[in-house]
Amino acid sequence: HIDGDAFVNTVDPTYLVDAEGDYRYRSMVIVGVRATLSPSSPFPSGVNWWYFPNDYAFTRLTDYAFTPQDFDAETVLTFEYPCFLSDERWSQSEGWFTKRVRAFLASQGIEGTVHEVVLRRVPRAYPLPVQDDIDAFESLNATLSAYDNMYNLGRVSTYRYIWIKDIVEEAIS
Repeated sequence: HIDGDAFVNTVDPTYLVDAEGDYRYRSMVIVGVRATLSPSSPFPSGVNWWYFPNDYAFTRLTDYAFTPQDFDAETVLTFEYPCFLSDERWSQSEGWFTKRVRAFLASQGIEGTVHEVVLRRVPRAYPLPVQDDIDAFESLNATLSAYDNMYNLGRVSTYRYIWIKDIVEEAIS
């Protein structure tokens, strides 16, 4: 038992216990963009995100117009670039990503000014469900299950690729 009412873990469980584990993950570079665009969104009205699984180096683009923003007449977007830590893309500069954002917007007929680009590198964005890693994780998870007030939530701490809506549902239950 760990002293406390409840502990919620969202990180790789190998950080919590003295355990070997080098589980495989897909990494991601999230490129945040603040811009003034015309048209103001790359999407039709009522659409806030889109998957691009085959045509671009990024896989998802999100327009945050559906959230409260303090930017007058500006648009906030994120582009998600999946990669591995060993990929060249992982270590590319802000300028490299900015060039690709501008090229994408131009290819869509969207004019405007990109005011700011911010990168966030997520080394363990998605678990890769390889059977050896799943088996090793299940063994580690059995150790963590001994703590009756420990809850693992999310993709990384459960080593499962699950939807955000399912993660929220798990947290509520």
